[in-house]
This record gives sequence, structure tokens and C-alpha cells, in this order.
Amino acid sequence: MVERMGQVRRPDARWLSLVLLALGAVGIEACSAITGLSNVSRDDAVETGDPDASLGGDAGGGLGGTQYSDGGMVTFVDGDTPVSNCTPDPTWCENRCGDVTDNCNEIRHCSSDCGTNNTCDPTTHQCSCVAIASLCSNKCDAITNNCGASQDCGDCPSDGGIPQTCTSNACGCVPDPVSTTCGAQQCGTATNNCKQTVLCGVNGGCATAGDVCESGGTCCAPNPSVCNGVCGGASVPNGCGNTACPATCPSGQVCTGTACCTPNNDACSGKNCGTAVNNCGQTISCGACTAPYACNGSGVCSCTPTTACSASTCNATTDGCGNALNCAGFCADYCPNGGSCLASGVCHCIVTNPCDELRAQAIAQGLSPDMAICPAPD
Repeated sequence: MVERMGQVRRPDARWLSLVLLALGAVGIEACSAITGLSNVSRDDAVETGDPDASLGGDAGGGLGGTQYSDGGMVTFVDGDTPVSNCTPDPTWCENRCGDVTDNCNEIRHCSSDCGTNNTCDPTTHQCSCVAIASLCSNKCDAITNNCGASQDCGDCPSDGGIPQTCTSNACGCVPDPVSTTCGAQQCGTATNNCKQTVLCGVNGGCATAGDVCESGGTCCAPNPSVCNGVCGGASVPNGCGNTACPATCPSGQVCTGTACCTPNNDACSGKNCGTAVNNCGQTISCGACTAPYACNGSGVCSCTPTTACSASTCNATTDGCGNALNCAGFCADYCPNGGSCLASGVCHCIVTNPCDELRAQAIAQGLSPDMAICPAPD
């Protein structure tokens, strides 16, 4: 403030605080106008997109991750399940049993049920045949047992001291043909007219490899595709029982629960920083920002300008976001009678009369020149 005698009068602290608050608001609006942001309100977040960042790509962080066939890349945050790079053999359990390590080095829980008269070898994980102990009952001479091996059933016992004749492996009896005894039975065993145990099908098994002999002597072909898209070691009905599905998924997929999922590249669409959740429920990285840019709530690198041309920053060259400022000529327009920018960045105004000098003093104190009270004219 200036008294009528032309001297600067220091305002009291309370009045000066109110003046400075008012000037702060005016100064911010003035800076907006100077930097060409006059149509943006102070309440708006003035964000400038990083000119070097491309949406959906790497913004200074260098994304790592799995490269997909369509060229997309993702990075998984700690704790998420990685995409498999091995395709489990879907037929692994067809000729194996029990818990066995598969081609992807995962434990596969294959069925231990090898069917009637078979057992799972814990060392080889192969189903092995167990000979039917009663197969020689009422039989004589050499037979082929249910395991395909030759088995000697011995001679016929004597009947009152008279040796009995062995006919078609039967003592004192002519057995019916196997086809008659088994009838519609495709596998398993049946008892013939000589009270002998007869093997139906191929040595008691099914004619087609992989088929299952069900109770009642019916062969069943398991559905080979029940594990398509299934993972997590889930046990899935195959039409003849259950199939133990792989723990992992084919290459390029990830196991979510018990279902295989193919991650897409849409999660980071429109973003170039932060994280996002993809279609498989995985948290992936969308990139990182390079200072002074920071990741905003929308996942985009942005920067809010911190500097503009003003009476106290007339030598500024950038706005704090890497964008160039041209403050040349600012002081000449800002000072009532023209002026120049000092090395300190403060405008030095030209004084032509006492009132101009008082205004220049106000500017030097960080106040508006309008705060100077000039002497009344004579």
C-alpha cells in the first residue's frame, strides 16, 4: 500500500494474508491464460498425454512376458498363475495307471482301476494281469489263461480207479463251444456246461484296446475328448467311468480352476501403465511411466504442468512436463510501461512517474501492481 505522500505503507499481517490469498487465485487464473489454458478451469485436472507413450504399449518400462502368436505381450504380477508352455498329452492315461509324472512334468492322477483280474503296478504304472486262480477248476491239461499265458491244469482224477479222459480240457464232459457259453457277452467270464470258467472276448478282455469291460460282460469305449478344455487334475465322467484330466493346459493357455483359458491382449487396451485383469482373471502389467509423467486412475501416463510464465517466473523455459515455454516479451506486456526479465526470473518494470515506481515495488514484492495506492493528482 502507498500513502498519499508517495511512501510505501506496510499492511498489517491479517490484511496482507487475505490479499495474498486473493492474489494466489488471480495468479493461477492468469497463469492458465498465459499458457493457453484459459478455457480450462482450476477444478479440472489439466493432464497432458506423454508424447512418447502409445496406448496399450510399453511406456518406458519395457514389458516382459509371454509372446503370443498375434504379437501381444503380457507380464504377470507375482502370485498369478503363469501361462503354460507345455501341452499335456491327452492320451497319457490311456496306457498308464496310478499317479504318474506326465510329459509336462506334472503329476497325473490316472485311474488305478485296471479292470477285473488286473492290477496297477506301482513301479511301471502299467496295468498287469492277475491269473484267475479258479481257472483250472474242472479242467485238465494245458490251457491259455486270462493273461494269455499257458497254464498246466494237470491230469483228470480217476473214477473208481479208472482214469478219466481229458476232452477239450474237460474231464468226463464235453464242454460247449465258447461262443455258446458266452452268448452276447463281450468280455469277462462265464460258466459252461462242465462247470468250467470260460473266458469271453479276448482272454476275458475287450477286443478293442482301451475299451473297458463293464459288469455284465459289456465292452465300453471311453470318450477320448472329455478332458478337452479341462485341467486341474479334475476327474471327469467318460461314459465308462471317470478320466483323470491333466493338471495343466495346452501351451499358451492357463488353468483357472478346472477350465483352460486362453489369455487375450484386450486387458490393457487404452492403457499404457498400471495393471489390469485379463479375461482369465490374471493381473497383468500394462507398463510404467517415465518421470515427470505418472500413471493416472485411467491407466494412462499423464503430467500436470507446474510452471507458467509469470512476473516471478519470466525466465521459465519448460512447464514441468517437458513442454517448452516461451516467456520472451512477457514482462513487456505485463508491466504498465514495459519492462524486461531479470536473471532471477522477476520482471523489472520501466518507471516513468511516481505511481509507476510504486507499482513496480508492488510487483517486486509479489503483489499485483493494482495494489499500489498512488498519490492523488494535484
